[in-house]
Amino acid sequence: MGCSSTKEIDDSQIWTNIHSQLPSQTTRERANAADRLKQSNIVGVKGKRSKTYFEPCMLYVDEPGHKNYYLNDLGLFEQDIEFTTRRKTSTHQKRPKCSGLWLDDSFDETKLVLRDEEVKLLRPKEIHPQACILVDLTEERNCDTIDTECNNFMVNVLLLATDSFLLQRILPDDYKSTKKYDGIFHCRFCRIGIWEDVYIDDRLPVRDDGLIYGSSSNEYNEMWIPLIRRAYEAMRRRRFLEVFRTLTGGTGVEIKLSDKKFDPGYIGNKIDLALQQGLWVVCSVSESSDGVFNLIYGQVFIIKAILKVETKRGKEVILVRMRNPIGNNEWTGPWSQRSSEWETAVCNQRPFMLDREFFMSVDSLIKYMNCIIICNLIPEQDKLGTEERSNYTTKIYGEWKGNMAAGLDYLKNPKYLIKISDKGIEDDGKVRVVIILEQMTHQTSMELVALRTKLYKVHTVCKHGMIIEDITEEGICSKRISVTLSVRAVPGNYLIVPHTDREEYEKDFMIAIYTPTPLKGVRFIDERNPILVSRQGTTVKLKGATSESKLECVNYSWGEWDLQKGYLHGEEFEKNPQFEIQIPYEAPSCVVRFQLLKDSFQEDACIGFRLFKMTSYRKMPLTKSWIDAIWDDPVKCHDGSIEGWHWDYIAPTYTLAPGTYIAIAWADKPDYKCSFCLVVKVSFPIKVT
Repeated sequence: MGCSSTKEIDDSQIWTNIHSQLPSQTTRERANAADRLKQSNIVGVKGKRSKTYFEPCMLYVDEPGHKNYYLNDLGLFEQDIEFTTRRKTSTHQKRPKCSGLWLDDSFDETKLVLRDEEVKLLRPKEIHPQACILVDLTEERNCDTIDTECNNFMVNVLLLATDSFLLQRILPDDYKSTKKYDGIFHCRFCRIGIWEDVYIDDRLPVRDDGLIYGSSSNEYNEMWIPLIRRAYEAMRRRRFLEVFRTLTGGTGVEIKLSDKKFDPGYIGNKIDLALQQGLWVVCSVSESSDGVFNLIYGQVFIIKAILKVETKRGKEVILVRMRNPIGNNEWTGPWSQRSSEWETAVCNQRPFMLDREFFMSVDSLIKYMNCIIICNLIPEQDKLGTEERSNYTTKIYGEWKGNMAAGLDYLKNPKYLIKISDKGIEDDGKVRVVIILEQMTHQTSMELVALRTKLYKVHTVCKHGMIIEDITEEGICSKRISVTLSVRAVPGNYLIVPHTDREEYEKDFMIAIYTPTPLKGVRFIDERNPILVSRQGTTVKLKGATSESKLECVNYSWGEWDLQKGYLHGEEFEKNPQFEIQIPYEAPSCVVRFQLLKDSFQEDACIGFRLFKMTSYRKMPLTKSWIDAIWDDPVKCHDGSIEGWHWDYIAPTYTLAPGTYIAIAWADKPDYKCSFCLVVKVSFPIKVT
């Protein structure tokens, strides 16, 4: 199929050839949303798919909770929310008009001069008389030359060539409107969740030894791969997942094998689960393994299957079947084609392997590979048979701008409140949420900024403010186009905070949130709302105790410091907030944790807290003379210490007997004005006034 004939083929016929192999584009049937969702599929899984490409069908769903969601071309629910000054809509750019063969003025020919070799720019038919876009979709493509600069891109393209659905997403079918050959190549790339049109002239750089951008097909007249690669040069996205996201709009996870010591069984199961879901799985050679067993640093292998082999000594070895699509080097380590390990197997016979395929043990994979990358159009499932997938994508478009380009001053960056429903809850009582943060890059500017996503659990939201707790693991910003955060969260409210490592660096970004059910109440939180950060949960284990105490009863007391001389030993100290805590006399001694939190947006100050046991009745508030009299006799914390003051946050824990107590909270700074909240956590209800 394609271009086997000897007659000259014009541009429109070339496009007819490619689209005769791809699914025809039809109008989406307005079927029930649930039924359409069940028909949807993911990368590599055969089945019925939607066939409306490039643009969401804008079929809004009337079911409860689905308002503002539409079905995209994958049969998944999607919602776009704008919080920017510049509209981010996906619009088709018009094909350039020209009287003759079009020339792309943005193409810099001077960059093609390599090692003083002469480089020519030729049209496809000048390179091969029977040049065409695509020859055969059934062919498994290879590339003999390893180009470390575009290795990740080439492997992505080789995988893309095996899926006609994904291929048509980047190769639009506007060939019908082209009456004659105009020298224009049209493709589409996904950037921050938006499909963008890219037009280039179809000139390709050629040296004496062939195409600089190369073709990865046995059919040397096939031109779509070098043309796509030339068009992609302006994107400057080099990491494998970044390339995958640009070509497919999908997502993925990168497992850094050097981060910690992985169990081979865990890695084997992770790969096997991904392959059973039909996902793309690849791995790349680490720098320290360059030259070891014929490996080349940065080379990417495609993982195709998992095989378990039993040795004659009764040991089970987990093998990974891989394919080397680029380069002619062959793995020569353990369990390679001619290695002696196969003689130790119970089945003393090597499995059948296709060209460029080989086996490697999972132990060797962990030792010699830098990372494993699992790619999909939606986040993969944690286990097979799970009905709830991440079928809903909520895309938030925002910007770091002005005082909200705060860098590492986390909570001064843009903040978005979301609510995770309990409808997608799993056996562990949690919901899987995947958050992708992607920064905007332009073809003319390639300065990347390191970025990261912080996720906070919102404990309470009221008219006074919001109390949150950071649930993100410790980490640093990554200088990448996009970063992924995957968590298992209990249902409730959460605050998403995207940030960079540079203050006053303005840039646009997109947050894609993948959930099994619709997100509700997505809204922007500005700095007028006080936000207080908690750092401790609702359980505590005292020294010498055999079990943890659960502090599930929580009391919130909001207030504001607004004193000129309310600091420690100041003239207005007694005017600081005072709280009366009553432990019922019928109750036993109990563990009580106090958390004194201040507004994160206000200037820093040391804050203080002391608790006193009242042996006789005293009218509130206590006078300064009475406070001075009992100041040196406070209730001690459970560890015997006296909790005085601390910077920005204080959380003393006490074991209190029944009775009445008085607590004083202060800010040790003159002329200080700030909102605060005293959070009291205890195992049963108590009275706080």
